[in-house]
Amino acid sequence: MLQYVFFHQQPYQLFIDFAREKGLSPVTSSDGDSLEVSLPDELNDDLLDGN
Repeated sequence: MLQYVFFHQQPYQLFIDFAREKGLSPVTSSDGDSLEVSLPDELNDDLLDGN
């Protein structure tokens, strides 16, 4: 899994929305200090580049 860590709600939510628009199902978690989004390792290069 690729893991992305956020410390503010707005970019966290924007990233989740982007992933869902691209047909992904992000897995989310929070430990109180940070917000984490996990995506599968098998993403195509265009998605990893933000296209």
